[in-house]
Amino acid sequence: EILFAEGINDSAEEVAALRQAVNRMRLDRIQLNTVARPPLESFACPLNKESMAAIARQFREDNPLRPVDLLAFKASQDDESKDRNKIYFNLDREADKQAFTVELIEMLKRRPCTAADINRTFHLGGAEKVELLLDALVQDGRIQKRAYGDSVYYQ
Repeated sequence: EILFAEGINDSAEEVAALRQAVNRMRLDRIQLNTVARPPLESFACPLNKESMAAIARQFREDNPLRPVDLLAFKASQDDESKDRNKIYFNLDREADKQAFTVELIEMLKRRPCTAADINRTFHLGGAEKVELLLDALVQDGRIQKRAYGDSVYYQ
């Protein structure tokens, strides 16, 4: 996986150098990504879909048989995954609610997530229901809510 950030590693020279490095490796697949969540540094900005698609075409030209995925543009925020390894909590039970809160806060320490992201992980019945749970944690000061792009992230 290669992460691209605008003005940091998206110049023609940087992309050419990355292509050279990748072509020396025996890779089955290349995954290209860009900044999709609130970054730690404010100068880390995402590339637009057209720029990422152009970079993907260059990598495909090097080896047309090797798949090149654009990760940042694959799934929508509301996409419900069919993942069988989801974590289920019965939030009507106090013990499950406490366990969920601990797991959630640990996850948010690692990376900011939208309500849809959290729902895909914990399968809680939809992003709207998750937002109600998160609002209480925001009010308690245990997590923060932050707008980034067109989405709201919790961290």
